[in-house]
This record gives sequence, structure tokens and C-alpha cells, in this order.
Amino acid sequence: MTVLATTNQQSKPAKATGIETVNYNLGKGILKTPGKVDMPYMKQGVLSIPKGKGGPYPLVVIIHGRHTIRNYEKITEAENYYKGFTYLAESLAREKYAVISIDVNAEQFEVYKELVAAGGIDYGNSKNFERLITIYKAHMSALSKAVNGEASNFKLDLKNKINLNDVTLIGHSRGGQGIDFLATNLKKEGNNSIKGMISLAPSKNLANAPYTDVPHGFIIPEYDFDVANLEGQVSFDELKAKKGRKSWANDVFLRGANHYYFSRKLDLSFTPNVPIDNVLEKNTINRKQHETFLTNYATEF
Repeated sequence: MTVLATTNQQSKPAKATGIETVNYNLGKGILKTPGKVDMPYMKQGVLSIPKGKGGPYPLVVIIHGRHTIRNYEKITEAENYYKGFTYLAESLAREKYAVISIDVNAEQFEVYKELVAAGGIDYGNSKNFERLITIYKAHMSALSKAVNGEASNFKLDLKNKINLNDVTLIGHSRGGQGIDFLATNLKKEGNNSIKGMISLAPSKNLANAPYTDVPHGFIIPEYDFDVANLEGQVSFDELKAKKGRKSWANDVFLRGANHYYFSRKLDLSFTPNVPIDNVLEKNTINRKQHETFLTNYATEF
């Protein structure tokens, strides 16, 4: 494990690479679900890419976590959690990556018996991130058409600008758990495009976790009171113990970090397990330090 203190960490000077960032919407999709009703979702996200001629650039796909959604049929702007990583998309684009942060609220939304009993729609819940996999493939299919020069809704000319065979996945919270199932699903289909993964404050992986054999980084925040038992450490230990694994893995215990400041859509009010001694307010590093560390780590990954 690498233990890093980031209190005095300084940002790298930004490179002169100009970038373009757009919010895109590819329309509505439908997810076949184990519930009684098929689940609608919006195929939307944020795209950031170096401006002008150049490429093809390696692709980074950011997957947000599971956070509060009060009414799935009326998701608010505050609940568009994919937008919380726009800063990261733009920072990586300045380092000559193409980046999308995609809306996976349809995967992360959880249906409870109490919700259905109160009149909520029974969409059921995916068991092994089936919804995430479907959503990802829909975005990638649209990107493939755009890269091949076909008409698209990405609002930018992406022809020959993205290398879809060189993809890094970054997942936060439950997203950091789901990217492993996504990568393994693709690999089983003969798609070897995933070249690396970063699990950021991840939930503990499921009992049947596949632990895809690609380079994998884990960032474990010291003050993670959402994934309170620092379960990502267990996932890292299990991954390292897997027989036959060839790819390297890296584990960073980030002192002073919390679960929320990596995303601009989250703050400490989301904490479900607030300590009575206000340890978060007293000891956490600030939001800029979270973002600086994550940007630098992802850039050097």
C-alpha cells in the first residue's frame, strides 16, 4: 500500500492544450429489467477532448456512484451526478485524452420494497451491473459511429479523434465496484479495449467479483464515512491474491480524504454516518486537494 499525505501537494502547471467540452444527449433508452416495468433512461453525458486537429486520443470513461435520487421519474439537476466529474474530464483532456462522464443513474437507482409499497414503480435491481453494461455499450456504439464520421449528437466533429481500443475506466463509489464487471463482460465478448481501471473510494466487490486482469488502481480515502469500513482495501487484497493474475495493481491510502470531495455534485451533507466529534470538518483536506490528487494520479496512471 502507498500512503500519501496530500496537504501540501501542489498542482502541476496546466499545459497549453486547448479543449472543447460539451454536454451531450443521445436520446432515451429502455432497459429490460427484472422488475415488473422496463426502465427508461437518458443516454447523456459530458464529453471533453483536445481542440482542433490531432488524435486519435485514448479514451477515459468516468462512472459515478450511487447517491440520493428522490424521484427517478423526475431527476433534478442536482442529481445529475455525472456532471460532478466535468473538472476531471477537462483536466485529462488537457493531457491529451478524450473523456466522457456518463449518466448511470439507471444502474445506481435502487428499488426497495417500501418504495414499491408506497406506489413507486417496480423496476427491479440489476444483480451484476447489467444496466451499467448496457448503458456503457450504448454510449460506445454512438461514439464509434461518430469516430467513423457518421452523423452524431455529440455536437463535435469526432472523426478519427478517439482510439476506442485504448480505454481506461474510472469509477467512484459503487461505480468503482461496477467497472470490474463491465470490463470482464467486454473481455468475454472478445473486446479487449479496457487497458486499465481506477476504483475511487469503491464499495466492496461482490462475492463473484471477476477482477479483470488489467492494471488496476485503488484510492482509499482515510475519512470515508460512506464506505465506512474502507471496503476497497478488501477488494485490493482479494485481487492481489488471485492466482494467475499478471497485471499490476496499486493501492493508495489517501490521508485526510473523504468520500465526497472528488465530485462537485457531492458534499459532506451526503454522509450517512456522521461522527459526533465532527472529525470530517476538523481533519479533511479541502476539495481542491482532492481534485488535484485525483487528476494527477489519473494522468500518471
